[in-house]
Amino acid sequence: MTIRSRITIGGSEFDNYRDLRVNSATSDNDTTSYFFAVLDSPYGRHADDFLVGNEVIVYADEDATPNTKIFTGILEKKEFRGEGLNQTLDLRGRDYMARFMDNTVEPVIYTNTEVGSIVRDIVKNTFTDIGSLNINSTDTILNRIAFNQITAYDAVQQLSNFVNYHFYVDNDKDLHFEPVGSSTSNVNLNSGNIIDLNFDNTREGMFNK
Repeated sequence: MTIRSRITIGGSEFDNYRDLRVNSATSDNDTTSYFFAVLDSPYGRHADDFLVGNEVIVYADEDATPNTKIFTGILEKKEFRGEGLNQTLDLRGRDYMARFMDNTVEPVIYTNTEVGSIVRDIVKNTFTDIGSLNINSTDTILNRIAFNQITAYDAVQQLSNFVNYHFYVDNDKDLHFEPVGSSTSNVNLNSGNIIDLNFDNTREGMFNK
């Protein structure tokens, strides 16, 4: 069995990587997933190919041209190592949950508003690249809540705590705001798609590599 992968960065595909890792997080703590790649970069190859902030998409499939999207995120760091013919380039980044952690909600007050509607409003007013089709409505109406220069992540987390929901951004850059325990990854781990498996059972959630 062979698992094939490919990566696009800033809309361009690159295949000369020697290491590519994706850690996909699943947790009630609304954590973020991340990627790490090492590319051959003799004498500075790729020096001008990537910009911090470029969109990164990773695909993987078994014995086929990889078309299954397993990660969509943002390039956050690039670092050259070594020199001459032995130089490599390390690339790191997080999924689009990073946008929630890095962007601030403008000061706003909501009165007599349903929680899901507040989440949709935050997404609409804060982002141009994140969708809201999977934001579920709730049975909870808040009499009053104010946000004053806090991150979008903290704002949505406050709202999720009121209704026992969790949230994450999927690989199509759409925010999910759902009751805890109501969703599944729809991924079956078996001999057809993994070559090694280790489970770390903790209260902090699970990372799939």
